Amino acid sequence: MQESELEYSNLSDLLSPYRKKERSLSRSFLNWFLENIFGIDDTSADDAICDGSQDKGIDAIYVDELNEEIIVFQSKTVESANKTIGDTSLKEFAGTLNQFSTIENIELIEKGNANEILKKLVVDLKLKNKVTNGFIVKGIFITNASADQNAAEYLASNESIKLFDKKKIVEVHIDFEKQGGVKDEFVFDCSHVTPLNFSTLDNIAEVWIFTAFASDLVKMSGIEDASLFQQNVRLALGSTKVNKAIRKSILDPNEHVKFQLYHNGITIICDSANHENEKIIIDNYVVVNGAQSITTLYNQRKNITENLKILTKIIKLNTNDVTLVKKNYN
Repeated sequence: MQESELEYSNLSDLLSPYRKKERSLSRSFLNWFLENIFGIDDTSADDAICDGSQDKGIDAIYVDELNEEIIVFQSKTVESANKTIGDTSLKEFAGTLNQFSTIENIELIEKGNANEILKKLVVDLKLKNKVTNGFIVKGIFITNASADQNAAEYLASNESIKLFDKKKIVEVHIDFEKQGGVKDEFVFDCSHVTPLNFSTLDNIAEVWIFTAFASDLVKMSGIEDASLFQQNVRLALGSTKVNKAIRKSILDPNEHVKFQLYHNGITIICDSANHENEKIIIDNYVVVNGAQSITTLYNQRKNITENLKILTKIIKLNTNDVTLVKKNYN
């Protein structure tokens, strides 16, 4: 993706699938972002959007149960390619986030003159309960403009807001038509287990499911430079609640034998895979689910024991249909 694709004159082409929903350009831009950058499915994106008249500056709300976060979105499109976003819009957005800071403030939304879609969303997501239970409110500001120095300085002192200007969007956007991952061979030790193996009815893919040694997973190429996760939409390699929970389990050897029971697992897509002599050999592979886990394991690899195994799914694709790859991220 190029920054020019996000210029106002070109947005119609980028957003044409979303304009079919009879939405404004700004709302379509938000819809596109939620699916293609934030990485949620189309139904979840539709459910999250609440912008319109009397939206109180709130264009969408999404609750991240794993990280215990209430994420509020605001989207702004500009017509001039030279337009910049400063700290004024971000300060106003901070005021918007304050509407969720207390139970009383949330009740003002529920009982006030906010639009009915927003009111229903606040109730359906049980935001009062979430705030009571300690969920953190964070904001994501989306724009096709560029951030100026004032915006950068404001964001440096306000960790509750994340800005996706056109430069940042281009930086994190993933082109599913582009090949990614590691061009190499890797061997998994399966001497401790017999992998479940099956092919799809239409022979689009062959699949192996087994518990992989964590000590094998951390030896895959491309972890340090993140090329192993090149196509992973929900990369999120920061110090998240999930990462901290994984690290805590790794540091406790008594938890290793139970780890595979409560971990969601790793998904690897590859060009070829063969099971022979108690080994699975894969070629040209990419991790599409489990970037946080593998990175945390790698950083704590000195604490890994032979009892630490993780449910792993290997998919050998027999097609170039990239939509199948994309669906593995959500």
